[in-house]
Amino acid sequence: MRPIIAAIQNRHSTRNFLAQPVEPELIDTMIEAARLAPAACNLSHHRVLVIDQPEDLEVVRRAAYSMGAVAEAPLVLLHMADTSLDEPFRAMMEAMASDPNPAFDLSKLRSGRGAPFQLRVGREWALVNAALCGEHMMLQAVEMGLSGCWVHHFAHDEVREHFAIPAHIEFLALMAIGYAAKPVPASPGRGELRYPRYPANPAG
Repeated sequence: MRPIIAAIQNRHSTRNFLAQPVEPELIDTMIEAARLAPAACNLSHHRVLVIDQPEDLEVVRRAAYSMGAVAEAPLVLLHMADTSLDEPFRAMMEAMASDPNPAFDLSKLRSGRGAPFQLRVGREWALVNAALCGEHMMLQAVEMGLSGCWVHHFAHDEVREHFAIPAHIEFLALMAIGYAAKPVPASPGRGELRYPRYPANPAG
């Protein structure tokens, strides 16, 4: 098994693909990689729509302005997040807080500066969980010899209407996947990434 860093290093945005379809077993493996991604409280916010039929691909290509990676890809994965799943979790936490004999008392939890515990759920929570699944899928695709590209700009309403996707499902991106039409050139690198290490006492 190759180390994960190899897939990370070999991942490059590809916008030109062969007409060769992506094998169903490879699609299944990508979806399994997404299923195994970490998820807060084990809530699976991620939803993915596999788009590989000609009529559906045509709708998505037009929605993506008939340009870029989606224009040629034989497979497009629509990444989505179910923003309604935090409601059952919120209710569970509220029930826990009102339990006269809770396993642990949320009302007593305090931060380092004494701030009370705050339940941080909602849209951002769902999007983070779903984004982790998407990255798992992309790296798994690269590991299997495929290439891909994230596509953020597309007409959401056209895609939502065609596939009858309900309003509580929020779109993240389209992922164009396929076999690269030509070898992907070596990346020149991204330069030095800066991770500032702030002093413990900014005034010091």
